[in-house]
Amino acid sequence: MKLHQFFLLGLPWVPCLAVLAVGAASAGEWYVSPTGSDSNPGTLAQPFGSIERGQQAASAGDTVWLRGGE
Repeated sequence: MKLHQFFLLGLPWVPCLAVLAVGAASAGEWYVSPTGSDSNPGTLAQPFGSIERGQQAASAGDTVWLRGGE
């Protein structure tokens, strides 16, 4: 009987958890630095040079990191 309860109560959550995992995995991270360039790809190694460029690249759920300056 317990196996039957698992399939009735637990199994419907599997697709929900899969959707949440995909949503978290697709969130992007963008980096902005005073020494960066807006022609850079916005990675940690090659950050954007302006907050505006980071905002343009970002979509819902993304994070724009601001690196320190002088």
